[in-house]
Amino acid sequence: MNALRTYFEDNPELFAAFVAALAIIGGLAGNLLGAKIQANGGRDQAQAAREAAEIAAEAQRVATLWNVRQVQAAEFIQQVREVSRVAEQLYTEEITAELTGQVRDACQVMLLKQAEIELVASNAVIVSVDVLVKSVEDAVELAQRRGPSRHAQTLLNQLCFHDDRQVGSRALQVRTALDDLRSSYQAHGSDALMTGFYEAVEGGVTGLTEDHIRRLRCDMGEPELGPLRAAATHDLSVKTTFLIEAARDMLRSNDNVRPTQPSSVRG
Repeated sequence: MNALRTYFEDNPELFAAFVAALAIIGGLAGNLLGAKIQANGGRDQAQAAREAAEIAAEAQRVATLWNVRQVQAAEFIQQVREVSRVAEQLYTEEITAELTGQVRDACQVMLLKQAEIELVASNAVIVSVDVLVKSVEDAVELAQRRGPSRHAQTLLNQLCFHDDRQVGSRALQVRTALDDLRSSYQAHGSDALMTGFYEAVEGGVTGLTEDHIRRLRCDMGEPELGPLRAAATHDLSVKTTFLIEAARDMLRSNDNVRPTQPSSVRG
C-alpha cells in the first residue's frame, strides 16, 4: 500500500488520470444503477396502472350487470301484472277476437321477458320466475275456460232487474231454472230440470245471445268458480311476492348499495 502511494507521489500525472478514471467509472455505475431503478419504477407504475384499469373495468361490469338485472326483473314483474289485468277482462267483458288476442300477446311478451331474465338473473330468481309463470298460466287458463260463462251469468243477473218488467221476469225465470239445474248437477243431475231450463230459454231471452245461453248451460257441471278464482288470485300473489323477495336479495336492495362483487349469472 505504501509502495502504491510512493508510486503515485512520484508520478502525479498518473494519479490524476487514475482519479479521473474512477470518477468516470463511478458516474457510469451511478447512471446504470439509476436507469435500473427507473426501469423498475416504470414497470411498477405500469403494473399499478393495469391493476387500476382492471378494477375499473370490473366495477363497470358490476354496475352494468346490476342495472340490467334490475331492469329485467322490474319489466318481468310488470308484464306478469299486465297479463293478470288482461285475463281478468275475460270475466267482465264480451269475448272478442281483440280481447283474445290481447291475452295471447300479453302472455307471449311475458314468456319473452322470462327468457331475457334467465340470461342474467341468479338461480333463486330464475326458479321463482318459473314458478310464477306456471301460476300465471293456470290463472289465465281458468279465466279462458270459465270467464265467458261468468260474464253471461253477470248479464243474466243484471237482466233480472231490467226496467222492462217482462224482460226482468223472463230473466228471473231463466236464472231460477239455471240455479235449479246447477243444484241438480251437484246431486248427479236431473233430466226434468234440464227440460225445465230449455223451456225457460225457448224462444230466446232479451239481452242474451244463444252463445251466452250455451255457456251458461255448459258451465253447470263445473265446480263453483268463486273458490277457484280466489285460490288462483292468492297463489299468484304469493308467487309474485316470492319473486320480489328473490330479486331484492339478488340486487342487495336491503343494503341500500349496489353490489361490490356480483355473483355469477347463474349463481
